[in-house]
Amino acid sequence: MRKIIIAFVMTFSAIMAFEVPGMMGRPMDNPKMESYRIYQMTEYLSLTPQQAAIFFPMQKSFLDSQKALYERYKNICDQWFDENKSNITDEAAKGLLSKWTEFETLRIRQRETFVNSLFGILDAEQIARYMFFEEHFRKHLRHELEQKRENRQQRRMK
Repeated sequence: MRKIIIAFVMTFSAIMAFEVPGMMGRPMDNPKMESYRIYQMTEYLSLTPQQAAIFFPMQKSFLDSQKALYERYKNICDQWFDENKSNITDEAAKGLLSKWTEFETLRIRQRETFVNSLFGILDAEQIARYMFFEEHFRKHLRHELEQKRENRQQRRMK
């Protein structure tokens, strides 16, 4: 039972990292939110129009490759669970761990390659800020949602 839980948690954590829109480089399905994210990224990184014209097409290509990688991994996981759902052995769990590790390694390599490709387009500070943008954006969205919630509560109290 413990092995099943471990396999599930590992798979679930990898999938959730990509299921949450905007996290880990996954493009958002909501065009308005994606536009807002691009606006925030432009501001946060202080991109010039020339930098933005080069950066965003490159980033789109990177996000597309991350999404394709995620889809491949998701298909592998679905197939694995279909084949092993009735009898998960230590060997099967180790096989899944190997696939998960391979997926994470590829995901990190793609991200590293993309960030390295930004040298010469962005300055060092912009690159460093890019690496922390997702966390910044999540905090920003949380703050905005909290503000909207507080405003609604205040209006209801009046």
